[in-house]
Amino acid sequence: MSYIGILCLALVLPGQGTPTFNNVTTGSGILTEGSSVDLCCKVKDLTDDYSTYWYRRTKTGDRTVIYRDGTLINSKLGREAEAYSLHSVYDLQITQLKGRNLGGLLNGNIYTCEIILKGTGEAVLVSSGIILDTYYPPLPMYPICKACNFSSEFIGSSVTISCYSEPGVPTVNLQWTRNGEDVNSLQSATTHSFVYVNYTFILEEDDLGTIFQCKTTQNDWEIGTCNLERDTLSYCYSDPTPTEGPDDKSFSLIITITVITSIILLCVCVCLFCYIYRKRGNEQPTNNGSNNKLENVEPVYEQPCSPTCNPEDVDFNVINIVNGSEVLQDGYHTHIEVNNSRSRSEKRAVANLYDL
Repeated sequence: MSYIGILCLALVLPGQGTPTFNNVTTGSGILTEGSSVDLCCKVKDLTDDYSTYWYRRTKTGDRTVIYRDGTLINSKLGREAEAYSLHSVYDLQITQLKGRNLGGLLNGNIYTCEIILKGTGEAVLVSSGIILDTYYPPLPMYPICKACNFSSEFIGSSVTISCYSEPGVPTVNLQWTRNGEDVNSLQSATTHSFVYVNYTFILEEDDLGTIFQCKTTQNDWEIGTCNLERDTLSYCYSDPTPTEGPDDKSFSLIITITVITSIILLCVCVCLFCYIYRKRGNEQPTNNGSNNKLENVEPVYEQPCSPTCNPEDVDFNVINIVNGSEVLQDGYHTHIEVNNSRSRSEKRAVANLYDL
């Protein structure tokens, strides 16, 4: 009984020299622009028979190795590689560089440390990973202010001023102010590319000297503003989506028109081809060969006769004109005309020659 217990104990205890995690980063974290986070992967009893890997998996399931034994593997990372560095072979540092717009590449990624046996490629240790959320603002060019019909010509009419920005993470908030005071009754919406807010009101003469400003805030921090400049007052649009990029509806409409036009052109080409083909098929071929050309010919008179009949007495009737030659029929055969100047024996010889 004691031998069985010793055997079971030997099976569950790690063998001598088998690596184990001593300290590894797991859980979740938030990374803001310009800040960094250190991910640790301390391993006990690690020998040269093993390699240390850092993997990144995106929200879409794309899994890519970042480091192997301290060497950056960036063949599939592109600009994302700028965010990664090492304190040591085992400790990964991730930095969201300010102004590099890397937040979208890092947001929602899961990072794991894995210990791989070199001889077999088997992963003997895999950390549960850390989920990294990143906060990043829109590009510095945003927000942008625009206006429609904002001039003295439209006093007493309804006018619209618009402000829009990239959404960022978390999504920014846009607010119009009028001489420093927040404006109410705004119309706002968010697309995959922009967040925007419109303010529609009846234009009065005093409004022409009013300072209209749009503020962008993120996590209650003001990160940008724009003023309604006079050089934008002619800006008008029918769709509230900003015009700096085509919206989904416009793009779908372009694709639909292109497809329909292509189908119509294809149908026209097929119909034209069929028309030409049928027209050529209906044309009767002309025989220009010198050996078979029949010109100025008269009927060859031939008819099966009994031994007592006289071919001179056979009656023929012209029934049609074909290609300029008379076609005659005697009730038994159809004949092609031959030259009238020939004798009846010559005419018969010609008829036999053409197998009439």
